Amino acid sequence: MDPKLDRLCGVISFVAPFVVYAMTSAPGPTWLDTSELTAVGFVLGSAHPPGHPLFVLLTKLLMLVPLGPLGARAVVLSCLCGALACHLLFRIVTRLGRDLDTRGPSWLPPVSGLLSAFLMAFGPALWFQSVRVEVYALQVVVSL
Repeated sequence: MDPKLDRLCGVISFVAPFVVYAMTSAPGPTWLDTSELTAVGFVLGSAHPPGHPLFVLLTKLLMLVPLGPLGARAVVLSCLCGALACHLLFRIVTRLGRDLDTRGPSWLPPVSGLLSAFLMAFGPALWFQSVRVEVYALQVVVSL
């Protein structure tokens, strides 16, 4: 087990998706629920059922940071959640790789974890939900 490689791959599994998501994200609210979720986060209201209380609270927390327009701050939450989901998948795959194959090369679990994280990060499903104000990237984090 190489802790430096684990740490490096772990950092890359979070930073690379976050940077790509932030660079390709919408500059503010777009279509469908994004405007509603941004407004609800600002006033700490309740969105359409089921209300998404955790997303609303986290959006309000990010809106308190005085950097950029409010809509862009709300998008940052989705970018962070998408990147965190990738990092969590990296951790899960790395740990499973170490637990299941103790005789293999020590570099294989973290590299497999990083590859898994990148496949999820840059696939269309998570990428689309991580670059706009939407609750699904947070739901992936909670699921993992």
